[in-house]
Amino acid sequence: MARERIEDVCDRAFEETFQNDPSVFVVRKVQARVAVLPTQAALESRLAEQWGARLCASVIRVIASASNDENVVRFENQAAFVSSFLSDFVAGTAWDHWYHGAFRAYRQLPPDEAILAVLVENQDCLGEILHRLAKAKALDAVLHALGPEGQRRLWIRVSRRTSGQLSEDAFQIFIHSAFDLADSLSLWEASRPSEQDFLRNYLPTQPVSPNWTDPSSLASAVADVFRVLLRDGWLSVPRAFRPDDLSKLDSTLNSAYDWLDKSWLKNSLASLFSPVSPEKVVRSSTLRPPRFTPAQLRLLRSLFSSIQNRRLQLDPSDWSPHSHLLRILATLASGELSASLAAVPILENIIEAWLALRITGNRDSDLLNLRRGQIDFLLARASPSEKIRFQPHLESVANAGEPAIAIVEELLGQYASTPEAPALEEIDSGCAGLFLLVRTVQDLRLSALLKESGFDSLEPLLVALAIRIAGPAALPEGKLDAAAALWSGISTEKFPSHLSHLANLNAGLFRDNLTELVAAQRLVGPVFSGEFADQPLPVALPPDVAAVLDFAASSLLHSWARWLPGLSGSSVHFLLEKFVHRSGTLHLYPDRIDVSLSPGPLDAILKMAGYLSDSPNASWLGNRFVRFRAAS
Repeated sequence: MARERIEDVCDRAFEETFQNDPSVFVVRKVQARVAVLPTQAALESRLAEQWGARLCASVIRVIASASNDENVVRFENQAAFVSSFLSDFVAGTAWDHWYHGAFRAYRQLPPDEAILAVLVENQDCLGEILHRLAKAKALDAVLHALGPEGQRRLWIRVSRRTSGQLSEDAFQIFIHSAFDLADSLSLWEASRPSEQDFLRNYLPTQPVSPNWTDPSSLASAVADVFRVLLRDGWLSVPRAFRPDDLSKLDSTLNSAYDWLDKSWLKNSLASLFSPVSPEKVVRSSTLRPPRFTPAQLRLLRSLFSSIQNRRLQLDPSDWSPHSHLLRILATLASGELSASLAAVPILENIIEAWLALRITGNRDSDLLNLRRGQIDFLLARASPSEKIRFQPHLESVANAGEPAIAIVEELLGQYASTPEAPALEEIDSGCAGLFLLVRTVQDLRLSALLKESGFDSLEPLLVALAIRIAGPAALPEGKLDAAAALWSGISTEKFPSHLSHLANLNAGLFRDNLTELVAAQRLVGPVFSGEFADQPLPVALPPDVAAVLDFAASSLLHSWARWLPGLSGSSVHFLLEKFVHRSGTLHLYPDRIDVSLSPGPLDAILKMAGYLSDSPNASWLGNRFVRFRAAS
């Protein structure tokens, strides 16, 4: 009876006593003598009320008579209580204070998980919690302890909280539409995934629910699906969005897409799928700056004022958007945000646009292009991963107009672009030319073909291909060259174990699968493994594996050469000598690998073919892309 009924009785009694008082009282010890002498006819509910009333009266007397903090501690509200705990938690003293006992359930969690769990549990007052942490000089420590992933997860909970429960039915139309358009443009990199399987994996990413009455918002939801498909490697990136592609896109959009802004979606996809020289598509006349509500305008003006008066302090060395966004919540905790939660997405767009323009360093011209809505010019120098990340945010800010663009401009003025951090590693190598083949490894779907052949990883094959293609330069003094190891996605010292694992490959099945793919994609004519016959393989492999390795290397090189003007039928020997066998210097960064190649006799042809443009992100390279810097 005590467990089931008295808690409810006490809750009602405290609510009647304290009414609208937001204070949080933490009581260490209460002594209450309660005698229960029930008659045989007494109801359990009546006994619970009597028992609970006596207990509550004792608690209230303790609170009212407390003269020090040894037995009762009062906090102004829940935000004050939580921020006190978190301040002590990051200082390492939380469990030294008895009044933090309410948080003991988080004690066994890792620090980042504990902080995230506490903030998510109290997200209704998150802004005020962050504001109080900032005043206590503890916000930096809390955000640092959360880390980028914790910050991202927390921001997703904040930014998606107005969207309600995400349902498969709500997003099915956007998934189906994106797949239909990808079908019409023949963009699939590999086999087409199941729409239902993709949807189940898509919903946990917490996509933004669109405004169902806004055609451009509905178009944006379809474009968001395209970005995820592209990011996850389901779609191939055409070298240019050709006129016939635009005609196919127009035809498909005009057939069944009157419910969204067709011009908006066409413009967005043309920019996204044109990495080298995006074709300008006329902006839709529907992309007028949206009308902000009065509450949203107050929020944006308050943010502009906070930046201008330096009340908002951001860390210019931090390139994580979520750290900045959480600091904005801390600054705007005085009520504007709670009055206009619908403005949360525009805050995210503003911060991402600011980070995008900081990369370029051309403030005046970039702001002019942003105000004109010429996003393709802003993205012309962006890498594939940067384009996928920044395009929707730049478009949203351009469409929002003022005062969103004014806030981006003020942020650029307050926090100018900073010099790029030094490379994580620098490698001088005779195998730098291998990196010209990264895009073709993706085009041939080698990872998928290996899985279809019952082999579980790509790296062993890449190690063997690096040795076969680069020749003696790959194994100086019997050790795998550092650049060859990087190209293969492994550490140098592990190459023997990867080669020994390759012996488990079903060589016949893999050769059949690769032959079928090359024929289906009409990449090249018949490929012969005998092109490497005059180059003995310097490592021991089973004969059938060695033979299929030569076949794969020939297929890779001939497939790579298919776009070289006038040279698509060149021999393996010619391709290696004129293009691939060359030295260079590699600089490894968190998001990319810069490859400075020594001059080659036919580099002009590489530029014409687009082979010196940034590659798509490669999973085996730590999800980095490759940026070439061939000498002219």
